[in-house]
Amino acid sequence: MGDGFNSPQVKKGYKKLAREWHPDKIAQNRSKTDEEREAAKKKWLDIVRAYETLTDNEKYKNWIEYGNPEGSILAKTIDLAMPSWVLKQENQLYVLVGFFSSFVIVPMLIISQVKSNDPADAFAEVHEDTPSYMSEQLFMVLDKNAGKKIKEISNDQWIEIMEQSVEFFTLNDRL
Repeated sequence: MGDGFNSPQVKKGYKKLAREWHPDKIAQNRSKTDEEREAAKKKWLDIVRAYETLTDNEKYKNWIEYGNPEGSILAKTIDLAMPSWVLKQENQLYVLVGFFSSFVIVPMLIISQVKSNDPADAFAEVHEDTPSYMSEQLFMVLDKNAGKKIKEISNDQWIEIMEQSVEFFTLNDRL
């Protein structure tokens, strides 16, 4: 069709297509059906868009780079999804502080509050007597199981051993 951006052939082709597909020209033609008129309107919009792309330097560059005269579809999606003030250069510090507050400081405060009221904190430190109490119970269970064919500690016996921990009693008292 020519040598690309804003060539005389582009203008000549546009004028020729405008005479044929302009909506006023189609509206005057009584033999056209409503469907043909709608198709002609869409065709006209495509012609105008193509002409603007081939005569507007910015749109032409977008077409070459992204395949779309409006620019990157991804950039458009981000622009639509975010308020315009978020993307402005002068608001970057505020956006960063808000992001940091929302996703770092607030969760840390929530976790610290929940953690201080958590009954599981009773297990945060092992009481000094717990290992000796639990080992005594373990040896008693092992002695009891020594005469059996299958030398295995049952779930109930594990529970007995765990119940010997000081932390378990503390947790029971808290609950």
